[in-house]
Amino acid sequence: MKLLHYVAISFFVPITLCSSFSFVLFLQKTIIIDIYLKFVILQLIYLVAYLKIQSNVEKEGRIMAEPAYVANTSEKDYMYCVENGEAIIRNYSGTETDIIVPEKLAGFPVKIVLFIKYTPVAVKSIILPKSVKTISNSAFFGYSSLTSVTIPNSVVSIGASAFSGCTSLTSIIIPNSVVSIGDGAFTGCTSLTSIIIPNSVTSISTGVFANCTSLTSITIPNSVTSIGDEAFASCTSLKSITIANSVTSIGINAFRGSYSLIRITLPKSVMNIGTGAFPKNILIINE
Repeated sequence: MKLLHYVAISFFVPITLCSSFSFVLFLQKTIIIDIYLKFVILQLIYLVAYLKIQSNVEKEGRIMAEPAYVANTSEKDYMYCVENGEAIIRNYSGTETDIIVPEKLAGFPVKIVLFIKYTPVAVKSIILPKSVKTISNSAFFGYSSLTSVTIPNSVVSIGASAFSGCTSLTSIIIPNSVVSIGDGAFTGCTSLTSIIIPNSVTSISTGVFANCTSLTSITIPNSVTSIGDEAFASCTSLKSITIANSVTSIGINAFRGSYSLIRITLPKSVMNIGTGAFPKNILIINE
């Protein structure tokens, strides 16, 4: 209303002024009228813009643009924040032992499972939604009761120590969408008997499967070019490993302490072998 009142005053005051100064020459009158008309048009443009904004606010309950970041909030037992229109889960406070993570929170797609270590219950299984792209560092660190986890083929990266210390986890399928597995991602998963490394992974990170004492066999796919330091260190039940001919380097202590591994065949592609890469008395066969 204030804006309409302002436009009304702006419209009638100049007319009064022009009629009062009857001695003004025709040319001067023309100039004043021209300026006045431009001024009125500008006020009308402002008025239209204002009414348009008001219409959007009334229709949506808020201005349309979303903020880049929303601080921590809670819904469905999940603490999360929103960044660039995507929900990032930070914690779980529910009582369910079998968790099905929602695909959306407050309408925002869940893209990152960041850190949900402090749960009030012993979680046994986790199913991640297809919206998730990243499992962050230490996301499920120390979930000692976790027996199974379902990772969708939307996930591209698994962070360092993401499942470290999940001592009840017996098997896990890593989808072909994953290109990066962080250092120590599965360190200390002492019940893990098998794991499939997808062809999308190009390197086996440092300590990624160290101390997986129940792991009996492993196949390195032909997408992998390097095996990191201590990648399979102290895998005491490991008896068989197949290394693809794409691998060019094997890191320091890569298989240290894996005493059940009595023989290994190295492809011709391997050019660098780190100190103490294999346990003593192992039979190494070169292709």
